[in-house]
Amino acid sequence: MVELIEVLKNITLKMNKLNIKWGFVGTVNHFLQGVEINPKDIDIVISFNDFEKVKNAFLNLNIKITLNEKFQEITFKLDKFNVQICADFKNTEHFKKRFENENIKILNLEGIKFPVFNLKYEIECYLIEGRNEKANKLIEFIKN
Repeated sequence: MVELIEVLKNITLKMNKLNIKWGFVGTVNHFLQGVEINPKDIDIVISFNDFEKVKNAFLNLNIKITLNEKFQEITFKLDKFNVQICADFKNTEHFKKRFENENIKILNLEGIKFPVFNLKYEIECYLIEGRNEKANKLIEFIKN
């Protein structure tokens, strides 16, 4: 896990310099908040309007850009981890509220500010997307 933490630190320092709204989601988010899980990849959500700024920040890496009618995505590999930075076009009221204060929080680890999504908000997202198994695992974690 030391390798993962170092990769997350590097990404976080670079992203925080951009002065944008962003956050870790998925298994890395769960891991950072204490869920016992071994993340295989790193998922990040950004605002659609910040896509170009983020893309330019990672141009020195071998990045792949995906653009379609549903989302914009930057993918690359850091050490052994696949990194996915996604800006989606979901315009539902729920997803528009993604970066509101109650949905995102900052974890201060070793002096670095890691933005993560509130697990309750992530549960809501999983349920909207029909990913009930993931939602139920987080519900169980919060209960304990």
